[in-house]
Amino acid sequence: AAIGFAFYKGTRINKADNPDTIGLFEIWFLGLLSFLFGLLGQTLSMINVFDALAQSGDISPSMVADGIKRSSSHTISGLLILIVSLILWGIVKMIKNSRIKSKL
Repeated sequence: AAIGFAFYKGTRINKADNPDTIGLFEIWFLGLLSFLFGLLGQTLSMINVFDALAQSGDISPSMVADGIKRSSSHTISGLLILIVSLILWGIVKMIKNSRIKSKL
């Protein structure tokens, strides 16, 4: 979705008479939202891990480590989407700034 927003905004910037009026907030916001949902997913997964550990009664460090490892995948995915969207945001912002300078 971030790639789609970046492509759409880049196309609008290239076609616009006044590219200064085109906002890039959506690209940045989508990445941030993905990261926050990743944190929410990790929190919910950790709750499930601790519930499973409490029910099993026999807790070993390897079980805890495995649960933490599995719950971290949500945050890592959200962070990767955030990084990609920020890179795309920067590229589209450079295109926008160059179009604004060329209009002057």
